[in-house]
Amino acid sequence: MQGLRVVASLLPWLAPAVAIYLLFHFLDGKASAPAKRAINAWINYQDYNDIDLKTALVAAFDNIYTAPLFRFRALTRSITVSVFTICIVATALIGMKGALNTIFFVTIIAARGASLFRFFMLPYFGNIFSDYVSLFLVRFLLRTLHQDRPLWAILLSAAAGSFVVGGVFIFLNMVTIVGALALVFHKPALWLWPIVDPVGLFYIGSALFKAGIFQEPSSLCLIAALMVHLWLALFAFGAISLRGLQSIFRFTRTMQWFLERGDDHPIEAIGLVAALITCCMTVVFHLFQLD
Repeated sequence: MQGLRVVASLLPWLAPAVAIYLLFHFLDGKASAPAKRAINAWINYQDYNDIDLKTALVAAFDNIYTAPLFRFRALTRSITVSVFTICIVATALIGMKGALNTIFFVTIIAARGASLFRFFMLPYFGNIFSDYVSLFLVRFLLRTLHQDRPLWAILLSAAAGSFVVGGVFIFLNMVTIVGALALVFHKPALWLWPIVDPVGLFYIGSALFKAGIFQEPSSLCLIAALMVHLWLALFAFGAISLRGLQSIFRFTRTMQWFLERGDDHPIEAIGLVAALITCCMTVVFHLFQLD
């Protein structure tokens, strides 16, 4: 019993970092040999094949969500990733109770589709829908951006995806407000509000947000939705950090072992650094919470 309590107390601190490492470990196992060589050369400031590096980034994305995106399989994979991300964020912010509550609500949604449109269920639908919509833009950018500066390509793709997620999520919450008012006051014409007066709707939505109507689970789902593309940013920052570590600790025995393994498993090596970054971010968040 004591051991379970210790594990439960550490979960909010370690769950995000473990999830990030497992994701990069999975991607490393799926990566092709040319992709690994291109990523390894890029990390080591060596000449790399632009096509192979671009293919590696797009392939990593497709290994998570599958391709093409406009298929039921990709939709179900996106839903799975979204729900898993909500659980991880809930665990990090609230604890094990948050993850269990998320699983409970998602189970209700799966069991009773009509509940999707009830007010307290819409944040979960908004999270899933906004995540899926953003995938099309992220994949497009990963495929089309010039790879002579891959760090900027990765960061721009992650930022654009998060922007789309936030915009769609907020819009759906605005629609929820309109729908609730239309039902309460029996005024179907209110459904035209987003078209007739979008600025006024935005101000009312902002006032309701400040009043606390978009607290849990809405705030939790919005954070999770924005975090779904965090792995791309961590990929970029992990690669930058790995370059720095190589320059500083190149001649130490531990780092030599790490670099030798990184030659064969560059994405996993990035994942280890990304997991460490995630762990530090989580610890800082909880320390501020304690204050």
